[in-house]
Amino acid sequence: MEEEFYIAEEDLTPSMRLIRFYFHRVSALTPRVATKLFWHLFTKPRPRKFAKTDESFYEKASQEKVLSQKFKAEFLLNKRGNGDNRVLILHGWEGRSSDFSKLITQLEKVATVYALDFPGHGKSPKSRAHLPMFVDVIESALNHLAEVDTVIGHSLGAASLAMAVGQGDYSNQLKNLVFMGLHPEPSQYFLQYKRVTKVNDIVFERCVRMAEEKTSAKLLDYSCYNYLEKYERFAMHFIHDEKDKIIRVDRVEDLANKLSDSEVFKGDHGGHFRHYKSDEVIEYILKISSEIDAKKD
Repeated sequence: MEEEFYIAEEDLTPSMRLIRFYFHRVSALTPRVATKLFWHLFTKPRPRKFAKTDESFYEKASQEKVLSQKFKAEFLLNKRGNGDNRVLILHGWEGRSSDFSKLITQLEKVATVYALDFPGHGKSPKSRAHLPMFVDVIESALNHLAEVDTVIGHSLGAASLAMAVGQGDYSNQLKNLVFMGLHPEPSQYFLQYKRVTKVNDIVFERCVRMAEEKTSAKLLDYSCYNYLEKYERFAMHFIHDEKDKIIRVDRVEDLANKLSDSEVFKGDHGGHFRHYKSDEVIEYILKISSEIDAKKD
């Protein structure tokens, strides 16, 4: 399947172009070095500074450190609110819990909200990170919390959520799954990185072998279409920006059309990285939460 870049050509920084030059022109001469560098770059989230609003979010949350089951990676659960409806929020690559502050401020009035900082992100310890680790952390968080009504994932957090519920059995634990900016075929993250760096096929195959050995996962097999039967056990909500430049909305619509209990909520939400700040999106999620409360009553 032909895929768009997840980083547009015009958005490539000088350092990215230098990395591309190495992989495209030099990596064939130094395949071992190139393989290690590829893994290093692919699994290293860039640090972000914390603004006062971010610090304020964390100060208002009660926090718990949890260790993931497979990779033994430490992550942070930030709890806000004390409502009967329990919601778990999952940020994307290089995101953090405080990104959802506007949404959580509204949700905590009616629900107990757990916002997760993946390893190497937010207030969790510095760490390498990758999609299989995200999946492991989600599975560990769900097992730790025992009861969750709704899980909301954004971008890589959404893709990892889709893989976690596809691989596990959470039909008696979860009711609603909300995916913001989901890529239905997460394997494409790896393939798109290959296109951005323009690494040659032989070196890329070495990179894939090493990554799969390190993660014990078949990275190029990750696809939502492998788990359609599992998804039928949940109410599936897809939130997508109609002008998303990273993942086209028609990809999500195609997946949703194959599911009986699904809904696509699309509009102009400010782009791929601003879904959770959109007033329309927040209102939509609050509606989902209120419907769960009504069923409990």
